[in-house]
Amino acid sequence: MAAEGQTAGCVDSGGATMIARLVSLAPALAVLFALGASVTPARAVDGTWTGATTNEWTTGTNWSSIPLNTVPDNTATFTNNGAPTSVTISANGFPINTIQFDAGAPAYSFANNVIFNINGAGIVNNSAFAPSFTNISTLNFNNSSTAGNATFTNSANLQFFSTSTAGSATITNNLNLQFFDSSTAGNASITNNNGAIRFFNTNTAGSATITNNAGLVEFQSTSTAGNATITT
Repeated sequence: MAAEGQTAGCVDSGGATMIARLVSLAPALAVLFALGASVTPARAVDGTWTGATTNEWTTGTNWSSIPLNTVPDNTATFTNNGAPTSVTISANGFPINTIQFDAGAPAYSFANNVIFNINGAGIVNNSAFAPSFTNISTLNFNNSSTAGNATFTNSANLQFFSTSTAGSATITNNLNLQFFDSSTAGNASITNNNGAIRFFNTNTAGSATITNNAGLVEFQSTSTAGNATITT
């Protein structure tokens, strides 16, 4: 009977040790569960350009966004709201997915002085004016982004990766214009002024019009001229 009582009402030494350990871990487990419950994925930020304080893209107070005063990383919208139409990009670490111009937007110009990555849809222009970009650093189009119908004056590195495209852009190249992976020059109009235009990997010049005033137009690996028109 004593053995039966012990079995029914007592815990052996091994079981007691396990319970003690669980009790001692309870505070730490509670903290971990609390942290797990509070972590949520970062949300992409959309914003409309206001230029309320300066003409600097990377200043949060120049955007109408949620969270407040946050530089967008998803869609940056430019409209006819009286904002400065000359925009400078002067700090690294502020990539964007889509740069969108609404139907009534005036002509906007951008001066890029840093490494700037466009990762999503690229440039979507619904206005009557083509946006213009002056690049003196590194401007990258990644994934399936497009340069749209924008105008570029490139005096440093303008680069296309993955399946991105130069779209119907107008590009004046004064240094390095490069296409990697399976990107394409699309239907762009490109003027090369003593710079280098290089195609790598499996990409193509598409149906672009390339005028080589001076400099280099080069196809490496299995890249091709496609249906492009190239004059020298």
